[in-house]
Amino acid sequence: TNLLGRLAVGFSMDAQAHALKIRINSARELRDRLAEGEDTYGTDFSAFVRVQIHRRKESEKVVNMLFSPDCESERQKGLYWRSSFHHSTLFPVFEEEARFNLGEIWSQLDEHRVYICVMFLRGTVAEFAGCMSMSLEEAIAPRPSQWYWLLPKAKGLVHSEPVDVEEYPTDPRKNVIIAGRAAGTPNEFINGTYVLQEGMEGGRPIYREHQRGLYLYFHAERGAWAVGEKIGSSAPFAFVEDRAGTPDSVLKQWQVFSVEKSFVKTNPIAQSHADTGRFLPDPQLTCTPKAAQPRGATMSRKPSVKVTREMKCTEMVESTQAYL
Repeated sequence: TNLLGRLAVGFSMDAQAHALKIRINSARELRDRLAEGEDTYGTDFSAFVRVQIHRRKESEKVVNMLFSPDCESERQKGLYWRSSFHHSTLFPVFEEEARFNLGEIWSQLDEHRVYICVMFLRGTVAEFAGCMSMSLEEAIAPRPSQWYWLLPKAKGLVHSEPVDVEEYPTDPRKNVIIAGRAAGTPNEFINGTYVLQEGMEGGRPIYREHQRGLYLYFHAERGAWAVGEKIGSSAPFAFVEDRAGTPDSVLKQWQVFSVEKSFVKTNPIAQSHADTGRFLPDPQLTCTPKAAQPRGATMSRKPSVKVTREMKCTEMVESTQAYL
């Protein structure tokens, strides 16, 4: 394939200051060609982004800087910018902004292009991972963040290609499985397959378990992945304080609420769990890519309550404090 992954980028313009702001949000499905077909999460590399504004006719200079394997001597000034490094992930979350003062070239916008390149750093050597570009006149037109395909060098130096969401169905290989919550324990129903959704929360992907309507999302304020009945809920069933780019790459231990969630179909006031429950670590709970679910990992077979809009539920909080 000629597609090397996706990059979420947004553009905004401070017209009074002649300053272009380029927001680099996150990347997905980067391809580590040295480990193609293997589990690349443990590969020793760091992903980063380079952004450069240069005259479009001076392609040799663009290539020398943008694709340079030397990361130690980069010029951090002028119309050049580099992101921070994100170790061993093909789903890096950058959430960084590059700002360029265009005052000196304001009368020559039509002669320049914006070049954006994703690189992998191995040791002290930077390797190409994908790129895109657009005219500077196009870039200064404000637009919200959207996904762009990362392209090979020859195509990416002269072209940008927005991702057509309608033509990009959910890839089942990117779904994840939460498993290991023992049968008969409170909130065992969090076990299940969580399907990748379009859109993001806290700069990271969102997943949904369709049988019960549960969501797996990143809670930015707490810095944690969580399972709850709605996106962004501060009273989840389970969470793990880990800022990994995807839930299947977390390294820390999941915490699960110790009391089964209760539901009432009518309108009586529900009692709080504040005095009866708290979050406890569950070393058996795991989140893995669906295609890589370990053998022996079982899903609870015990019927559990399905979350519906008609049901009203109590909020779960720790015995000493709420989740937030």
